[in-house]
Amino acid sequence: MKQYLELVENLLEHNPELRDSDLRLVANIWWTTLNTIHKHKFQGYELDVIKQFLEMYSKGDLTNEQSIRRLRRKLQEENPDLRGKIYDKRHQKATEYKSDIVNWDSALQDELFGK
Repeated sequence: MKQYLELVENLLEHNPELRDSDLRLVANIWWTTLNTIHKHKFQGYELDVIKQFLEMYSKGDLTNEQSIRRLRRKLQEENPDLRGKIYDKRHQKATEYKSDIVNWDSALQDELFGK
């Protein structure tokens, strides 16, 4: 994460236009990563296509990823047939954590107030 912290800081320092757009910032981070670390894995035309994709992403021409995630969660909540393999496991864990928190609070109150 530290390498990304430095990269984000550097990009924000040298590109003021990125300070107001997370999409543009993300696209620049992805481009930097692909163009430096993985450049040897792509042909020139492939990098051109990736760059075009990132430009579309940074301009907001693609559907917002958070909106897609929210829609997926809502649909899976309402329609069990659309759920993945880990849906039930994830929700079972959430129920267990909620129970632990409620029980922890009660146990803490008993300990603090001598009940």
